[in-house]
Amino acid sequence: QFTLGIVKRLYAKYVLKNADIILAVSKFTESEVYARTKPRMLNVVYNGINIEKFLPKKRKENLVLTVAGSGYNLGDDISETENIIKLKGIDTFARAAERFPNTNFFVIGLSKLGIRILKKKYPFPNLEFTGYVPQTELLEFYRRAKVYCQLSFRESFGVALAEAMACGCVPVVTDRGALPEVVGDTGFYVQYGDGKATAEAIGNALISDREAIARKRIEDMFSLRERE
Repeated sequence: QFTLGIVKRLYAKYVLKNADIILAVSKFTESEVYARTKPRMLNVVYNGINIEKFLPKKRKENLVLTVAGSGYNLGDDISETENIIKLKGIDTFARAAERFPNTNFFVIGLSKLGIRILKKKYPFPNLEFTGYVPQTELLEFYRRAKVYCQLSFRESFGVALAEAMACGCVPVVTDRGALPEVVGDTGFYVQYGDGKATAEAIGNALISDREAIARKRIEDMFSLRERE
């Protein structure tokens, strides 16, 4: 919330100041809270993934996926949309797609304005944008994709990342926010905004055999059972 404008920052500050209990979804989020306030009570409780629903079923395809989100990147505000593209590292993802002309790259959940901006700047035939998709369709993308990218400037947890890993996607992520907490040693790390390094990591992920260990990490650490 602190990256999404002054109004949402004010909301967040009010909640942090007045809440009786704060449940941080990662150790990174815990540190962010302590940097801004002294809460009455704060515990880390990781998000939980339904591993009975999010599970691999089909042979993986030569497909690289990222989820841009949905709820807060709708609308026609150009500056806010461009900020979301940067914040989520979608521009870095698009630049990496150019290096793999025979590999399909999908961006899920970007607004219509965001799609227009990126299509104009990165008109690559292997780079596709779906806009919003229902969860059943998103689940099929997870199951098909060999690689999932989360190239964000910051993430408090990374639910889409964890869902994708549960479906056997090999993660390529930035070394920022809570992403290392989710991925551990199961994926590939890049610096934020480094298109060349991102392309190299994607190439390595495509030929790796880390699908099972990515799934196992979610089973062991981030299942609904663990959250309960």
